[in-house]
Amino acid sequence: MANITLATQLVNSGQSFGPTVLATVLYMISENLKYMRHRSMLRGSDTTYMLKGNGEFAPYDPEGDPKAPGAIKARTLTTNHNELFEEFDPENIYRTIFDKPLSKSKITMPIVKAIVVEDIREAASKLNFAIWSGVYDAEGTGTMDTMDGFDTIIAKEKAAGNITQALGNYIQLGQITPYNAGDKLKLLWTVANALLKATEGTVYMFMPDNVREMYISWCTNHGNQTLAAQYVNNTKDVYLHNTNKKCVLASPPGTDNLKHIILASRNNLRFGSDGIGEGDNATGEYLLRLHGTNPRKVQLYVDNCWLGAQFEAITKEYLMCASFSANISAVYASTDIENIDFGEVTKNTTKTQDITVSGVNLTSSLQVTVNGGDGKFNVNKNAITAEEAMADGGQAVTVTFAPTAAGAKSATIIIASATDDIYLEIPVTGTGK
Repeated sequence: MANITLATQLVNSGQSFGPTVLATVLYMISENLKYMRHRSMLRGSDTTYMLKGNGEFAPYDPEGDPKAPGAIKARTLTTNHNELFEEFDPENIYRTIFDKPLSKSKITMPIVKAIVVEDIREAASKLNFAIWSGVYDAEGTGTMDTMDGFDTIIAKEKAAGNITQALGNYIQLGQITPYNAGDKLKLLWTVANALLKATEGTVYMFMPDNVREMYISWCTNHGNQTLAAQYVNNTKDVYLHNTNKKCVLASPPGTDNLKHIILASRNNLRFGSDGIGEGDNATGEYLLRLHGTNPRKVQLYVDNCWLGAQFEAITKEYLMCASFSANISAVYASTDIENIDFGEVTKNTTKTQDITVSGVNLTSSLQVTVNGGDGKFNVNKNAITAEEAMADGGQAVTVTFAPTAAGAKSATIIIASATDDIYLEIPVTGTGK
């Protein structure tokens, strides 16, 4: 059995794999397509815009001409022409997997098809990152050069002055940590335009997975302020607290490198393609051909693959974005309650209240002291080790109020670290009767 014969037969039998190979591209980015609208059969450019303008009613001026305060601003969704070229030795791959040679009788088996599909699957999986962070380069050689991703589009619009704080579609969040993630993300939602938040259906807040994980940690450590993180339909997406399940925190494949957190509806994110699709709808060119000088190798070539991403609109009514930095290793501590009011307590009796202290990335113990109260307030632990605070469930500290006479008393419980930047105050009040 000559290798050239085997390779030739593989090429001949492989022509029927075309629809599956081209459909694999969309399959590998299908998770992302759930969050955006897909414009298929688009080669080149297409004008895209929301079917809403910026018109305003104004008092009638009988002596003046009507003036339009604004107009619909169109945007352009452009798909760029891309190709994929790879060569491989099917016999070596088969031998590696099955530890035996590839024979004529095997070349039409699913394994041969799998070799081809797996190769394009690997290339297509990288498109998830290009959708969000790609930078188009006509002279480029990699998947990240195929298109401008959404994050790149935002950066370019910021540079052009079309996304700014003054225009209401941008905010700087600063550093996000497990200690402040919930407050930071809720701030982004709060300052977003009312029309964006009122968009029909879900409004997504796209972010890297580590930011979403920090939000989940924040929820765990702020049980008194919000429910535990609520997942969306058994997915890893999470509802943002106190938005009536309107806002979903999403980290689809490829968002790990985002430099902006993006707030938008599905209708505002557009992905365009041509030459890829399902079954007979695929219009690209797919070839398996022999290597010109090496009869053992087969070349895989996909042409007429057009890809592109764009926002439908970037005004504040449709888009809000925020720059940020993530610090998952930040040191912090928190308590499950913010203040204690013992109310009225009969003199010469006692009443207790537990405080749970939790910490992350602590490097030293936390000191617990009572400031004020004439000795009527006490705690059962004056020090909490880093290990105790960072354990599941944190460490409980019992506060006791023991009045010896009638009258109101107040104090402050201070939790601090000598080496970590931690200083917490819990006001305590009680009245003896």
